[in-house]
Amino acid sequence: MYPVVSLKRPLPVDYSLCIFCQTHQASVPLSQTTDHGLAIVRNAADSRKKLRDTTNIDVIDRLEKVFRSDMPKTLVWHILYEGLCNQ
Repeated sequence: MYPVVSLKRPLPVDYSLCIFCQTHQASVPLSQTTDHGLAIVRNAADSRKKLRDTTNIDVIDRLEKVFRSDMPKTLVWHILYEGLCNQ
């Protein structure tokens, strides 16, 4: 099977916004990530990439870019994503 290729130019990552959706929603507060949460997200992104998840390819690509780069010390995500990493 051929790898999934996106021809869209990747947008720069704004680290002050939610790392998943890159938006700011006043009704849903942002929470700072933890090392444990980031490890879970990294594993989930790797698994989804191996399974060729095309629905979330933008998020997976963004997360890979963040993990490959010199990440800032503080990443944030909306509180609703926090439950995914605290189980």
